[in-house]
Order: sequence, then C-alpha cells, then structure tokens
Amino acid sequence: RDATHETKDVACTLNLVFDIRDNELNLCVHMRSNDIFFGFSYDVPFFCFLQQYVYLKLKETYPELLLGKYTHFVNSLHVYRRNYEVAVKCMNGCLSNRKIPAVTEKTLDEILLFLEYEQAKRTMGVDLDTGITDPYLKYMKEGLEGENK
Repeated sequence: RDATHETKDVACTLNLVFDIRDNELNLCVHMRSNDIFFGFSYDVPFFCFLQQYVYLKLKETYPELLLGKYTHFVNSLHVYRRNYEVAVKCMNGCLSNRKIPAVTEKTLDEILLFLEYEQAKRTMGVDLDTGITDPYLKYMKEGLEGENK
C-alpha cells in the first residue's frame, strides 16, 4: 500500500511466477481477491499481455522458445451486490466470444501510441486518432470505447 494516501484498498496480486518448462514460457498468477467485473476482467488481459511481452523479449535471446500456459489462481472470486443484476445478465448470454488478438512485435512498436490514447481518454475524455493499426491494441482501444461487449 501507498503509505502516503489513506485507502481501504489492499493489493490483490500476491505473486507472478514465470517459468520455462519444455521450452514454453508459462505464467502463474496468484491473487488474494478478484471482483469479477473490476478486477478479474482487467487483470487477466493485462497479465496475458505481460506474459506475451516477456515471451517476445526472451525470444530475442531464445528463438526456439514457445508461448506456454497462463494460470490464474484466486482465493476469493466474487461479485459485489451492486453488480449482481449485470452478472445474471452476463451468465444468460451477453458475453462475447471474440478472441483477443496476440501480442506481436508490432504491438510493442505501437504501445506508446496506445498509452497516449489511453491517457487522453482517461484524463480529458478525448478520443485521439493515434493511427494504431496493431490488432491487439485496436482491441484494447475498442474496450476503452465500450465496444467490447
């Protein structure tokens, strides 16, 4: 926790373990707690991105390396009462079957454009035309725009 700011929030991520087994880079994440809407739904895509980022960086030194498994353990996975109706609706079919595109070298090349877009969206509510062409970052941008339903 940040000792300079009073907060009820306690870190939920306990640890991340990267390992290489059978020439595959695996990532195992252990969470203390995850709210299904505002924790899990952001944490899993971020940690998968992180795994793919590390994989691409390691591939520069280990070209035969393969992307392995992602495992996500949660001690307390929950839905808050305020989100119960939305949870029931999602269980009845509002979830998307879209696949998240893979992270590539192009993703890494355009990540600063995405961060510029995200900051403008978050701080000023402005949609910048940043020229993002990478499929993964376009998917994430659509999520910020509320189009990934």
